[in-house]
Amino acid sequence: AYLLPEPTFRDEFLREPERWLEERPDRFFAILCDALPQLEPHAFAGTEQTATSRYFRLIGRAENVSVISATTRDHLVRLARQTERSGWTITLPGADGLTPRTSGALRSGYVALGTVEPRKRIDVVLDAFEPRWRDGSETALTVIGRPGWAAPEVGDRLRALADDPDIPVQWWESASDRDLGDLLARTRALIYLSENEGYGLPPLEALALGCPVVVSAQLPALDGLATGGQVRLDPVTADALGRAIDELEHPEVLDAHLAAIETLRLPTWRSYGQQIGAWLSSRLALSNLV
Repeated sequence: AYLLPEPTFRDEFLREPERWLEERPDRFFAILCDALPQLEPHAFAGTEQTATSRYFRLIGRAENVSVISATTRDHLVRLARQTERSGWTITLPGADGLTPRTSGALRSGYVALGTVEPRKRIDVVLDAFEPRWRDGSETALTVIGRPGWAAPEVGDRLRALADDPDIPVQWWESASDRDLGDLLARTRALIYLSENEGYGLPPLEALALGCPVVVSAQLPALDGLATGGQVRLDPVTADALGRAIDELEHPEVLDAHLAAIETLRLPTWRSYGQQIGAWLSSRLALSNLV
């Protein structure tokens, strides 16, 4: 059997999986994170060549695909232009991928995560925080994300704010998993407002570290998850985010969110691997009977 575990847009890497799909479609397997670059190329950088990608045509023909959310399954239905196939399955990624060096006994400030561009809604974050800073608030914000390809004015705005010594904002264009885990273990909340995602793992990773989150209510990763430790915004606006920040500044509100996180049952990478293994085994057993 052949398993294609991640997307690739390089032709030389697709020849072998294409051969398997042609000769033994029952023994070709793929894991799909999302098909958004194909289905909504206007929202992604450098996707002119991926809009007609061999990779997405390959996945659209595959009988056996593991997707990471119900939303991604819907993307796959659109990609394949037919109803769900029996070899498709939903397997949730693990939330336990980050390990901080320090404990989160003292929590202060906020972290916003995502490429600095409109799709990740960093502009909304700045719209919520900037009036508070101009009024003298010392509420700290750390933005972690690369400069985006679209709307460079968002990055210019963030850079100007970060360069102002009187405004408590930092911009990290990158961070290691260990540094990110460290930061989330001691921040008041993670802000993750992107609505256009195949899954949206960072809020779950934050919750696994005991960190509350402020998120879009439309995030696929929230499907079926209890609401503990989360402020779900619907719609996502600067006013709604501002109200969430004001609430989280109250110690009793923060404590209630921290306690609620303890009641969550989050997926793990071990469970993910076990489910992928069970799916492969069951489909291969069926293939052996054909």
